[in-house]
Amino acid sequence: AFSFSFYSSLPSLCRMTMAWGQYVPHCLRDEWTAGRVDMVRIMLQVARSLLYLHRKGIVHRDIKTRNICITADYKVAKLIDFGLAASLHSSTKELMRKVGTKKYRAPEVNGTTIQGFGVDIYSYGAMLMRICADFSEMSKDMSAVLKVLQPLGRMCTDPNPYLRPTSFEVLQYLHQCVHRSMAMKESFGHGMVKELKTNCLGQPNEDRITDVRITDVNEEQQASKKMKSDLA
Repeated sequence: AFSFSFYSSLPSLCRMTMAWGQYVPHCLRDEWTAGRVDMVRIMLQVARSLLYLHRKGIVHRDIKTRNICITADYKVAKLIDFGLAASLHSSTKELMRKVGTKKYRAPEVNGTTIQGFGVDIYSYGAMLMRICADFSEMSKDMSAVLKVLQPLGRMCTDPNPYLRPTSFEVLQYLHQCVHRSMAMKESFGHGMVKELKTNCLGQPNEDRITDVRITDVNEEQQASKKMKSDLA
């Protein structure tokens, strides 16, 4: 068995160590995990880890179900495997490298543009859609949750990176889901879908943390400086 060594100051991030311990993670897509996981809270934890990375100017670039582990009690999710992660300060060549798992890969990764935070959001959405598809077959009781999470997945996987929500907006939306206990009523889902569209596609305001989509080196440098200033 493996144990996990956690970075205590980092949300939902961990590194694997070759040591014996009582913490035995389960892969998010393990079939027998279905029905035991509060999917909204799990995806909220993953979104929180993405927001932390993005605020530090880091793109994970390999978000997928196999890189999300869950504790034996099904309550805590951890994002793992930072082997392909890159800073926005990396070289242009590195930020244009075709990386990540194909079925979770954003369309722009296959192009000639520099990768920004949007690639993580796309992979997050692709992961969410796969989980929803699996769980819809395993448990009919999750229909209300799926009516809300599936639209989020579709928004995150928009082919246009400029129309995807930011990690902050995803986290904000999922927090609302948790606090409102939205999985109880099917009718509530339609209102949340409308709210999600407003949050993600509405006009930016001073409270919104905008994502960084970079098309050239100059924009990358300007965006990095602006992000540092905004988060200072």
